[in-house]
Order: sequence, then structure tokens, then C-alpha cells
Amino acid sequence: MPRPTPPRCVILSQLFHPETVSTGTLLTELAEGLAARGLEVKVIAGQPTYYDFGRTRLRIEHNGVTIERPACSTWFRKDSLPGRLLNIATYVGGTFWHLLWRREKGPLLIVTTPPFLPMVGYLANRLWRARYVVLIHDVYPDVLPHFGLAKADGWIVRLWHRLNRRIYGHADRIIVLGRHMATIMAEKDPRPDPLSRIDVIPNWQDPALIVPRDKRDSPFLREAGIDADFVLQYSGNFGRLHNVEILVEAMADLDDPRTHLMFVGGGQKKATVERMVREKGLTRVSLHPFQPQERLGESLTACDVQVAVLDEPFTGLAVPCKLYGMLASGKPLLVVCDRRGEMGRVVEEEQCGLVVEPNDLEGLVEAIRFLRDHAEQREAMGRRARQAFESKYTLPHILDQYVACLQKVQPTA
Repeated sequence: MPRPTPPRCVILSQLFHPETVSTGTLLTELAEGLAARGLEVKVIAGQPTYYDFGRTRLRIEHNGVTIERPACSTWFRKDSLPGRLLNIATYVGGTFWHLLWRREKGPLLIVTTPPFLPMVGYLANRLWRARYVVLIHDVYPDVLPHFGLAKADGWIVRLWHRLNRRIYGHADRIIVLGRHMATIMAEKDPRPDPLSRIDVIPNWQDPALIVPRDKRDSPFLREAGIDADFVLQYSGNFGRLHNVEILVEAMADLDDPRTHLMFVGGGQKKATVERMVREKGLTRVSLHPFQPQERLGESLTACDVQVAVLDEPFTGLAVPCKLYGMLASGKPLLVVCDRRGEMGRVVEEEQCGLVVEPNDLEGLVEAIRFLRDHAEQREAMGRRARQAFESKYTLPHILDQYVACLQKVQPTA
């Protein structure tokens, strides 16, 4: 009797092993986990441009996963805009040609990195009935006007929305990172009952990488030379989505020598933060560089409270990946965001911190004072953060959800 064909999945993601940027790491861990669960997993990826500057082999086997790269995919440096655009164009075009040549039936799992990639799934579906699932990391083109890259009523955005109605209207499933994002995506699907085809599956973090500890036991804090009773930490990127200026303003209004705010990371607003700190003469605000992956546990636990900011216009359009590392740290969370978004909802539902509405400077200062002055509540919030993380946001829990989703869309013989 012939052995049954194992379920399979073809992942389309420009960023993949050996890339260590967040999307590349997440998709690599996901693919390896699916392969370990018995799925036949192939990945069509671009040439690495973050990890290394050089061409890699077009086909390799890595931890049970077959990785193929289009022969035409370029590998210009990521800090060159024309080069990055050419990398995207050659990867998307090469991926479509690869699928056309192989007539891959899928299911295709297509991440929105780059944002035009789901069009490949739509064309494959129209031409040879390939089945596809779209994994939404950021909602395009909705984010573009908020970045100042397009007008909300401009022809580019209007055309993109029309294309999306076709792309999402023919997708077998759509995976989103948060519940408000699901509501937004349902409006883009012209079919009846679109929410029935949307799966809310969050990202995850490695529990062995980030282990809760007292900040006084953190080598990172000692190396930073910070000696404060109460330490707040903002970790990760701070760019256009993040009103980190309100954190600096709060420290100026608080004017408390016992409280210190650490920025660990960088981004477009780093120079702005440095200027504000200098102009306000804030000696209790410090900036530190991005930390390597192996030191993430040390850096994230080098505080009393983890802080995050997401501007209101981006609610539901993005879910900060840092949320899961913050929960894993076992520290209470202080988030400045819209309560409708996933980050605010998680913090309130799990009772693991405080939520402050965007631009509410007075409320932020009061929240900092409360957390500073209530150590027992802080510890209880931190315990609940870690408990929520271990029960919902580790890879085994997430794999269960991906396997269930992909089983629904396996192509028929």
C-alpha cells in the first residue's frame, strides 16, 4: 500500500536563513518547526543582504527545509535604495518564474515582505489554481500615507487597494498578527463572511533565550554603569511609528533622580532623542546600541519595567515584534498605544502592565510614578507577563495554529 503523501508548504519570503533580521529569523524558525512536525517544506527566498554581502548557492538543505533562490535574484547592499528596489524586483519576478516553471500547487505561504509578493500567489491561482495563504506582517498600502510615502487618496494607493481586493479575495486563508488587524483585513476581502477565512496567529519568542531575572543580576546593566532604584527600558527600533519623544518629555516632567530611562537600539528618531536629552539636560536618560541576539536576554531583563510606544494611526496596521520579548522578560509592561491594538489588548487582558493612550503625557507620568512606587504590583504584573508568554507565545503553541491553518488548504490530487 503506497505511503500517504505528507502535507506540504511552499513559503515565499525574501528574507530567510542565513538572514538574522527579525522577519528572516521568524520565518526560518517557522519553516524548521513545520518540517519537524512532518510537513514537506520548501522556501523560495532572496539572496541575503543583511547577513552577508555575497551570493549563496541556489539550492540548499537546512534543518529539514529545502531553500531555493531564483537565479536572477540580485544581492545589492541593503543601504542602497536603488539596489534594494532591484533586489525586490528580481526576487519577485524570479519567484513567479520559478513557480510557473514548476507549477507549484502549494499551498503557498506568502509573507508581505516585500509588500508586492502576494501578487505572485494571486497570479499562480489564476493561471494554474495554486492555493495560497497570505501572512500579513504590515498592512499595505494603508501604512504608506502615515510614512509620508503616498497620499491616502492618490492613484498609487487607490490602485493598490483595488489589487488587494483581488489578492485577498482569492486567498484561501489570511493570517494576521492581531485581532484589530483582522478587522481591517476583513474589509479588504469582497467575499461574504471574510472573518471566517482569517486566522489570528501571533509571533513568538524563544523562552530559553530570555529568562526572567532581577535587574541587579544583569551584566548588561553593570556594563552600562547605571545605578538607579527604578529603571525603565525601551528596547528595539524607534522610527516613524513610535512617538518616543513622549518618553523623554515624561522623564523631564518626572524629574526624579531615582528613575532612569534606557533606550537600547536605534532608528530614525535616535538623533531626535539625543537632541532632546541634550537640550533638556537629562542625565537620567541614556542611549545604548542594538544588542546581538545572544545578549537579548541580558539586555531585556536589565530593568524594572519594559516600555513600548505605537502611534495611534498604526493601530491594527502593525504589531510590534518586541511585545513577545517584553512578555518573556517577566517584567511589567508600560505601553503607550491605542487600546484597540493587539499590544494594548494583551497587556490589559493579561493584567501584566499599564496602558496609556497615545499623546497622554500626564497619564504617562502618572503611570511611571505608580509603577515606581508599587513594587509588589510590579512583581505580580511581571509574573503574569511571563505566564502569558509561556502559555501562548512560544513556538510550539504557534506551530499548532499554523499546522491547523495549512491543513485546511492542502491541494486536492
